[in-house]
Parts: sequence; C-alpha cells; structure tokens
Amino acid sequence: MPARLFHFLLLLTTLSTSEFAHAFIVRPASGLITLDPTYPPSWGIRLRSVPRSTTEGGDESENENENENDENDDDDLPPLESDELFLERFRRRRNRVASSIDIVRSTRPPSPHIDDPRDVVSAILDGLRCPHSPVPYFGYEVLYMTSTTRWQEVLRRSVGASTTTTTTTTMTNATYGTSTTTTVDDGLVCRALGSSIERPGNQFKILVRSGMNVDSESSSSSSSSSSNSANGIDGRYVVEYPHDALDYYDGSAWLECRLRDGVSDALLAVLGWSMKRRDDDGAWLVDGIDWQDFREDYRPGIGREEWERICG
Repeated sequence: MPARLFHFLLLLTTLSTSEFAHAFIVRPASGLITLDPTYPPSWGIRLRSVPRSTTEGGDESENENENENDENDDDDLPPLESDELFLERFRRRRNRVASSIDIVRSTRPPSPHIDDPRDVVSAILDGLRCPHSPVPYFGYEVLYMTSTTRWQEVLRRSVGASTTTTTTTTMTNATYGTSTTTTVDDGLVCRALGSSIERPGNQFKILVRSGMNVDSESSSSSSSSSSNSANGIDGRYVVEYPHDALDYYDGSAWLECRLRDGVSDALLAVLGWSMKRRDDDGAWLVDGIDWQDFREDYRPGIGREEWERICG
C-alpha cells in the first residue's frame, strides 16, 4: 500500500467529527473532497470522488451542472508535463508547416527572379490546377497577388468585393469626425474567387482540378473521353504556347497560350495575357486576360469582360 494512502487512512481513523470538518473542505455540489493545505502543511493530497450517477427519475440537468463544476475545478490544477509536451510538439509541427509553406511561396510568382512571362503564366495555371495545395485557396492567392492593381480591382469586382475606400462617421464626446478606411480583405477575396470559379457550370472551372487524380487521367474510358472531349474535363487540359512572349521593352509584354483537351487535342480556349513589370523590383504581373472560348457549351469569342461576370 502506498505510504500516502496509508497515512491518509490513518488520519481518517484518528480524527473526530469536529477535527474532520477542520481538516477537509467538502464540496457536495461538485463531489470533491479537498484536504485543507494547512492541515498538516506537509501533505498535498487532493481527492476526487466518483461523480454521482443519475438515479431513476432524477434530474439530469443537476448532474450536468456538477460535471461542469468539475471541469471548472480542473482549470485550477497545474498543467501536467504531458500537456506541456503536447504543446511543444504542436508548436514545432506548426513551425515546420509554416516554413514549408514559405518555401513554396518563395518559388511562386510574383518574383523578380522569374524573368520569362511564360514561366509566370505556367506557375499561375499550375497553382489553379491544385488550388488548395499546400493550403486552402493557395492557387487563387497566387493569381491575385500576381496581378496589377488594376486587374485586382477587376477580380474584386467579379466577386462583388469593394474596390474603393469607404468613409465612416464616428461621434466622440458629442463631436463628429470622419475617417476613411479600406474594407478589402485579400484573403476573403481569394476565397470568394475560388468559390465562384469552382461552381458547377462556370466556364473558368476548366482551370481547376476538382480533387481528381492525375495518374488516373490516362486510364479514362473511351466513352467518357469522347463525351467530354468537346468541353474538356476540369483540370485535364494541356497548355500550348504557339509563340514566345512579345516584349515591348517598356515594362509590358503580351503572351498567348492555348488550352487543349488532353485526350482529343481539341482546342478548348485561347488566353491572351497582358503582363506588366512591377515598379519596385521588376517582377512580372498580370494586367489583363483575354479569354476566347471554343467549347460547345460556351459562345466563342468571349473576351475579358467575362471575368467581371464570373459569378453570373
């Protein structure tokens, strides 16, 4: 028998009723019996009795309140070593994930180290193929952050986000004052952009692979391939660059790319990318996208104005 338990039982047999009341603090509501720390000072025993079970015909709400009181009492207990070890492991894992995301983000545009506009466009399209890797909406973040201020306004307007600042009126000590604040949240815009593009029937959904396995693309049946060859399957396109980027040597360039069906080689859409260099570091940014759709379900010759009706 442990020494602490032996001394505790010995104390119970030697105490009188009055001494018991002074030595212990009894909490009937929570089912706790706590030894008074001043009696004796060298002991640090704290016991928890088994919670009373709900009797037949009893009130279950009283039992729930007792359990809540028990949980509140547990908050007063010092943290265990296992909890500290768990938190330390969680912090290390979180830091590793954050570091890996930063490494991936450093290899994506916008970056002054990517000098060819074709590499910028390829990185954007690759990010949209798997937009939620390594974190949710990461591909849409790449598209949004690799855009000029003008094109970001077009993307915000396409999802109904605010494109201008708002003026608010506040009252302090009976005096009125106005303050101008910007209400645009880039994270919310990226999430709204992703929700809009991934909607069924959206013509730009072809850019996004919706949880499909790349390895299974080549094993598709001939019947499904023939039925989808005219419209393309989401994310299963092949990018073709018929020409090199046209650099105007004034900080702007233009690039054409074509999306073809990966099975039938049918032309799905033609995209014209207007690019501009960023002023501070010269990184290439998207300043406009001309979209011409050649699929049966969408009218041909659709231009950049369709981006503003992306939710329609």
